[in-house]
Amino acid sequence: MKKLLTISALCGAMLLSGCLGADTSDPRRGGLFGYSPKTYDQRIQERESQYQQLTEENTRLQQESTALEQQKKQKQANVAAQKKKLNQVNADIKSLKGRIGRAQATPAAATGESEAQKAAKIRSMQQELQRLEAEADALSRL
Repeated sequence: MKKLLTISALCGAMLLSGCLGADTSDPRRGGLFGYSPKTYDQRIQERESQYQQLTEENTRLQQESTALEQQKKQKQANVAAQKKKLNQVNADIKSLKGRIGRAQATPAAATGESEAQKAAKIRSMQQELQRLEAEADALSRL
């Protein structure tokens, strides 16, 4: 009987020490004696707070991504418009060069213009050509 009482006391002490040693604020590790509804509620609040923060961050990043995509499309449209304008300027330059060449090749008597009028017309065309070339150069640097 004394032996049974001693064994029972030792087993009880071991069980009690095992349960008490596991007492922690983490409900997953607390065992029977570590159970606390407040601790569970606190962990739930922490997890919900983390979830809310991550959701807000995700929303912010999606909005930023959308804004960047819109900027990209706008810049691509601007580049396309500038290329179109550059092509038009290049076509104008080519046309003016042709007109200058024809004006220089045509004798003054055939067109009925005086040399002074023809020289003024050539200067005017050359100035227009220089202006268009400067504009084309500026557009090509964009």
